[in-house]
Amino acid sequence: MLFQEKHPLQRLYHRNQPGIVILVLVLLSALSALSACSVLRQPAPTPQLNTLHVTADEVALAMQQDHFYSDYNPYALLVQGKVSNVQRQNKDYILELATQTELKVLCDFGSQAPKAKAGQTIQVLSPNPHQAQREPDAVLLLGCSIP
Repeated sequence: MLFQEKHPLQRLYHRNQPGIVILVLVLLSALSALSACSVLRQPAPTPQLNTLHVTADEVALAMQQDHFYSDYNPYALLVQGKVSNVQRQNKDYILELATQTELKVLCDFGSQAPKAKAGQTIQVLSPNPHQAQREPDAVLLLGCSIP
């Protein structure tokens, strides 16, 4: 067998060298564009929250004295207190922490029932105190969880 037939891709390569180079450049450009669009990029690491340890009394007092948002806005709060009540309102579970002030501290756990009972002393994480709501007789912390 003196004559060896070339593979079809080899024939294409020899006839169309500029076309293959252009194809490779187009593919590299597409990959570059995809990575720029973060399709191939790893997700950015989650920033760590600066957590401030406070008591339920401190939270209630800060809201009562109108410095809650200025004091606690840039932090996640880890609130320690004694559970006085857990109840379901509509679709949300609300845990009440006892205080020595006129205001109660209410923690909204959403649809996840907190694993706490009245009388227990616990810590509750409130990741977004800037979303807290001032109510006539309470401070309502949203998005709470028990770490």
